[in-house]
Amino acid sequence: MFSIKQNHTIELRSTRLQTLDDFERVSDRLRSALGARRLVITEPDPRRVTIRVIYEEALQAGYAEERFFQSLSRPHDFSSLPFAIDELGQEVCLNFHEAPHLLGAGTSGSGKSVGAQALLASIVTADGPKRLFLVDPKRVELSMWGPLAESHATTAEAMTATVEAVRAEMTRRYEVMDERGVRKLTDNPALYEELGGTCVLVVDEVAEVLAAGGKEVGQALSSIAQLGRAASVLLLCFTQRPSADLFGKTTGTETLRSNLSNLIAWRVLRRPDVDVILGAGAASDDGKDASAIPSSMPGAAYCSFSEVMVRTPYLSDERLLDFINREKGHDFTIQG
Repeated sequence: MFSIKQNHTIELRSTRLQTLDDFERVSDRLRSALGARRLVITEPDPRRVTIRVIYEEALQAGYAEERFFQSLSRPHDFSSLPFAIDELGQEVCLNFHEAPHLLGAGTSGSGKSVGAQALLASIVTADGPKRLFLVDPKRVELSMWGPLAESHATTAEAMTATVEAVRAEMTRRYEVMDERGVRKLTDNPALYEELGGTCVLVVDEVAEVLAAGGKEVGQALSSIAQLGRAASVLLLCFTQRPSADLFGKTTGTETLRSNLSNLIAWRVLRRPDVDVILGAGAASDDGKDASAIPSSMPGAAYCSFSEVMVRTPYLSDERLLDFINREKGHDFTIQG
């Protein structure tokens, strides 16, 4: 007996006549019969064999720039941010109302930087006011977004000051919410508007930021990740080096990773890097081996909010700059 569930997963009842080994021996024939690029065959328990069918034709074609910007032109909010397409070419959105904050990683050439740009484009076109803060140790990755941000920090001192400013803003919001008897800022639209809407802190190359800012910065980021959701303060962290020692007591970030709910792994160098980003066993148990993503598919990634591979769009600098120039002054609360 078998059933086909969401995301093209086939579940079969395991018997002594049909074991995991039996299905693995005929996996090539099954893959061909299903017209799939590959299969991920696992045995969740002794009574079940699960076959996840992977298609990638749409991912090979990529997420067209024009289609992405068309998606941005449709009404969306922080519960439905256009971000990627899946293996069937269907749109994949991020939901920050359901799961706050984000951690994304990918090696050079993986498409991480462009994926981050796409997410920013989706955020700045979301309904309602928002405040944007940028921490950018490389100085260039986020520079074009400077006109839409209250801060574009590139030095150690400025990065520390920006992170602390966002934490102070979060604390201020909680004080106002306590005075007004509000537990969650989005529950009170008038107050949400008054306080500037959603506050977004983007930290590029978080490993370098932690190295430059020390434990105090790590503790501030951890505090924002732990408490920011109710006050509509979001933290987006990106890194090229997702090493196991990135999150720990020495950097003040021992609780940071567990509070970053949306996880994205573009192509990384090693399998252990996948576990740092997506969780232990993601590469082997879940078939989300981001170290095996081909270099010919920049933007392809595995993430916590999709069971299958996704691909973020490629956006040209020229198109992005034109987009940013048109967005100046739209729904932004720039405060001195």
